[in-house]
Amino acid sequence: MPGKMIVLEGPDGCGKGTMLAAIKERLKEKKIEAVYPVDPGGTEIGRQIRAILLDPANKKMSRMTELLLYVASRAQLVEEVIRPALAADKLVICDRFFVSTLVYQGAEDWIPERKLEEITLLGLDLINPDHMILLDVPAEIGLHRVGKDMDRMEQKGLSFHRAVSQRYLNWAQNLRKATPGRITIVDATQPVEDVRTQVLSIVDELVGI
Repeated sequence: MPGKMIVLEGPDGCGKGTMLAAIKERLKEKKIEAVYPVDPGGTEIGRQIRAILLDPANKKMSRMTELLLYVASRAQLVEEVIRPALAADKLVICDRFFVSTLVYQGAEDWIPERKLEEITLLGLDLINPDHMILLDVPAEIGLHRVGKDMDRMEQKGLSFHRAVSQRYLNWAQNLRKATPGRITIVDATQPVEDVRTQVLSIVDELVGI
C-alpha cells in the first residue's frame, strides 16, 4: 500500500476520538498497519507544547504565541512522524492537521487570512493530506458533549465555538467545490452508530478494503 494520509477534523465535541477508535479497530481487524498521530502532540516535544496550549492556567497567552505554538508542534510532528511514515508507504490517520489552525486561530478574526495561511504553511513542509473527513456539529451540541471539564481552548466561549463550526463548514464546502474528492462532510449530530458507519465506509473506500 502506498503511503496515504487521512485526517479527521471537526470542532470540539464532534466525536473524533470515538471515530478514531472505530477506525483503529477496523484496520486492526483487516490487519492493516497505520500510524495515528495527534495534532498538536504526537511527539515528545509536541506533547509538551500541547500541555502548554491547553492548560487553563495560561490565560495570558497571546494569540500570536498560540498560533506559533500550534505551528511548532505540527512542524515537529511532520518531521518526526508523518513524513517518515509516508516515505515508508505507511497509512497515516491523523487527529487534526493544518485546517484546525486555519479555523481555530482565525475564528477571532485578529489576523489577515493570507498571513494566517502563510504562517500555518510553515509547519507543513509541503505535506498535504490525501483526504479529510469533517465531523460537522453545531457549537451548542459540541460543547454540551464536552461537559464541564474544559481545557483552555474549550473555555473560549460559545460565540468563539460558533465561529469555529462555521469556519470549518465554509472551508470544507469551498474545498469540495475546488477539489472534489478531497474532503467528506459527515453530519455528526446523527446517532453515533450512523456516524461510525459513514466514517468507516469512507475509510474502507480510501484504503481499498
